[in-house]
Amino acid sequence: MDTFIFVQARQGSTRFRNKVLNKTNGTELIKIQYKRLLKVKSKKKIVFLIPKTKNQKLKRFLISNKIKFFEGKENDVLSRYYEAAKKFKAKKIIRLTGDCPLIDHRLLDRLIRFFNSSKFSYVSNIIKRSFPHGMDMEMFNYNTLEKIKKSAKSKFDKEHVTSYITKNRKEFLIGHLLNIKNEKKYRITVDYREDLKLVDKIINYFKPNIYFSTKQIVNYLKKKPHLVKINSKYKIY
Repeated sequence: MDTFIFVQARQGSTRFRNKVLNKTNGTELIKIQYKRLLKVKSKKKIVFLIPKTKNQKLKRFLISNKIKFFEGKENDVLSRYYEAAKKFKAKKIIRLTGDCPLIDHRLLDRLIRFFNSSKFSYVSNIIKRSFPHGMDMEMFNYNTLEKIKKSAKSKFDKEHVTSYITKNRKEFLIGHLLNIKNEKKYRITVDYREDLKLVDKIINYFKPNIYFSTKQIVNYLKKKPHLVKINSKYKIY
């Protein structure tokens, strides 16, 4: 197995503490995300990358649910990725974050096919945004990660993992995963409590199905435009 989905997650978000362990419809956000990731058809391993310190509740949750995890540095998330990639001998890495519980397995399969059929060293849907915020995904090879690790010096780049790539695009072969329609105005990530309120509305609308698609989410929000106002005060970047 050479393709790994690494999901960075922590308890200590300053904007919304313990958000990944918050529940909607009786289930933790991180568990919903994990179940949705299991639907990815491509061969993969899923590992949650968590900080070593102050995350015992999250660690106990992962252990009790038999979810594979790796513990690394809290603020140097780039090192967390690099050390995890070395440990698991990951040749190809997909980077996700725990604040995107509704990540779509269909898009991930599309990302993997796109990356594997190209010569790009980095592919994402976040540099040129066209998908809803909350469907954020990146894929790169081990050599790219190693290059970032050696080159990134700032605290910001170490915390944000791939920001060095976006600031030094000429150093990398970059591919862009694009949507047919521009739907970047929709915010379905979870950074704040208002975000959770919207995600809760979405999950409860589709329950008991938790495997609904990005297209289904967008169509629902188009029919219920007032729901988008729940978290509209927060910037979509």
